[in-house]
Parts: sequence; C-alpha cells; structure tokens
Amino acid sequence: MKEKIITKCPKRLIHLSEENHDGEWFKPRIPDSIVGFGPNKEDDSVRRICFSSSITGAFYAINFEGNWQKLYVHVPENLEEIVRRRKLCKPTEEQVFDVNYCDEYWIKCKVKMKCIGYISASYHTNFLENRPKVHFKYIEKYE
Repeated sequence: MKEKIITKCPKRLIHLSEENHDGEWFKPRIPDSIVGFGPNKEDDSVRRICFSSSITGAFYAINFEGNWQKLYVHVPENLEEIVRRRKLCKPTEEQVFDVNYCDEYWIKCKVKMKCIGYISASYHTNFLENRPKVHFKYIEKYE
C-alpha cells in the first residue's frame, strides 16, 4: 500500500538527532535504522526523511528503551513549500509498523533543517503501559 500525500500543513514536524544539523540540507534516503526482517519489516524502497508531529513521537522512533538521551530538536525550514509540492506523506502501517505509535511523517524531497533546541529526554518502560509518557526538558532553546 502506498503512503498518503498530506495536503494540509501540520503545525510542526520534529526530527531528533544527536548532532546539530542547523542550516544543513537533508536528502531523502533509506534510513539505516529500519527494521529489515520479520512481521515488523519496514519499507526499504521509499527514500525519505522521517519526522514526527511531536517530540514524544520522534523520541519513540529512535529510543526503544527509554534511557535518558540528549538530542537536538529540528524542524523543516521549508514545510509550506514541501506541502505545496505534495512531498509530505503519511506512511501506511504496512510500510512502517509503528507509524501511528510514533505519528511518523515522511518528506520525500530535500529539506533545510532548522535546529530549535537541545533537550534531555527519557521514558520509564512499564509492560502495562502502551505509550509511556516521555519526559523531556529543554537544555537550550534556539527559537
């Protein structure tokens, strides 16, 4: 099943990284971190840059154990243009098994990244809790 093109601009999309990529242009690619086997196999054919609608979703996508981590918070600088060009998509569950859990979005064109802050984040794993609360605090804000 093919991803859905998003035609309404979301409030904000978040990308977390251990490195500050402020002002850098990202090109779509197949992420190194995709699940490549089993029932949760992720799409390995669509080049994309992954984002979430929240810090919580973006953190779930990269940190599976909840350990404290310091990360830079990035947003796409040219989001309105990306939406207008029909390059913002929502993958299907067949493409990304945890798409709804992380509220993942894909951008399928070059993106200029803007760093808006530096955070420390974690969550406490509890086998009874499906979506544990992500605790984060800004160490620095750049916006």
